[in-house]
Amino acid sequence: MAREADEQREREGSLRLQEAERRARVEGEMRINEERMRLEMQHKKKHSPIKAVVSVAGVIVLISAGVGYKMYSDHQKELAVAREEKARVEMDAKKKQAELEARYAMIEKEFADKLKKAKSQADIDQLQKERMQLRLDAQAGRTTARQHAAAKTEETKKTVVPNFKKRDIPDDPTLGL
Repeated sequence: MAREADEQREREGSLRLQEAERRARVEGEMRINEERMRLEMQHKKKHSPIKAVVSVAGVIVLISAGVGYKMYSDHQKELAVAREEKARVEMDAKKKQAELEARYAMIEKEFADKLKKAKSQADIDQLQKERMQLRLDAQAGRTTARQHAAAKTEETKKTVVPNFKKRDIPDDPTLGL
């Protein structure tokens, strides 16, 4: 019995020791988990994704503002070009109208000169037909032989640009060195 009592004490001692080791192991794991959780919380506080989200949003806003400004400035340039084109077309129209009125005045002046020289009613009728035809031609943009000759003399007055020859550039980068 003494042996059994000694064995019983040894078993109880080893069970107590195992239980104490188990408790120490569990408490150590709990402390490690608590420390890990504390470090994770500190890491989340230091490296929160809010900064990244805000910075990405700011970059997107800046890029969109730049694109918007570029589009606005391009649109303003297009409007300026359109205004210039419209002004040019209006000036051309005014110039053509002034030319037409000048042709009409020239036709009427010639008609008045010829009318003074006309001797019969048939000549007057013929002159009126010619005047109407000349006015219609002027309105349609056709030129008479006299106006055509004047336009040719203006064309010959244009400056002639000399014809420059194209330089021959060899493919050899050392140029024969």
